[in-house]
Amino acid sequence: MKAARARVLIGGLAVLAAAATAPAQDHIENARTEHRQASGSLDRDIQSVAARDAVTWIGYRLPAVPNGRISCNAPVQLEPAKEMIALIRVASRRVDRIRTFSPSCAIDAGETPMVWLDGVTPDQSATWLASIVAAAAGASDRNPPLMTPAMSALESTPGQVALRALIGFAKDNTRPTVRSRAIASLAFRAEADATAAIQNAIQNDPDTEVKKTAVGALARMPKDEGVPLLIQVARTNRNVDVRKQAMFWLGESKDPRAVSFFEEILQK
Repeated sequence: MKAARARVLIGGLAVLAAAATAPAQDHIENARTEHRQASGSLDRDIQSVAARDAVTWIGYRLPAVPNGRISCNAPVQLEPAKEMIALIRVASRRVDRIRTFSPSCAIDAGETPMVWLDGVTPDQSATWLASIVAAAAGASDRNPPLMTPAMSALESTPGQVALRALIGFAKDNTRPTVRSRAIASLAFRAEADATAAIQNAIQNDPDTEVKKTAVGALARMPKDEGVPLLIQVARTNRNVDVRKQAMFWLGESKDPRAVSFFEEILQK
């Protein structure tokens, strides 16, 4: 009797252990998965797997900035995802693909080996992603293949490390396309520093297209914050194209304050 009870207890503990780990990759099918505890350096963990010189996916799960960018076609998500799964493919000893999904997405790994990292933090992920963006931005290719997915993942990563990286790319990167992409990402951040970086781009970026992207970022902010800033840009900015862009987005907003502003302009 005692032996049977012990077997039941052990079996129950095994089920509980499986339930505790299953949510991390509950929708990933056909994967030969190996679990590892993150070491504290995502770059070191990725390089360790890449050193095997075999095609392998590396995955981890994080909270996500609810920006509506992390999703999948089915099931339909009515609200932005609050978590994300990051998947990194290594082949020939290097990273060649980065993808992000909502945890609700059904993912088929196609029997490819997968290393699942437990305990990756948003700051560790942001540090690594920022290094990928920086390396891609410095490459000779006009559109480096890892640039867009790394920036997208960084955009959805919460925390100060991700925010500071995005602000740095928005202010200091030499490529207008990188500055524009980082500025667009800042629209989903509630922090005052993000708003200040967007306004700085409107005022000081040397490229008009980047300025216009920053105006569009104001339009994606909550209306109570974005509409007054758009009105200010439409009133005061010296660049005609930037003022026109602000007026365009004010018209799209259909906000009563925008209507009042247009009435004021027409009466002059």
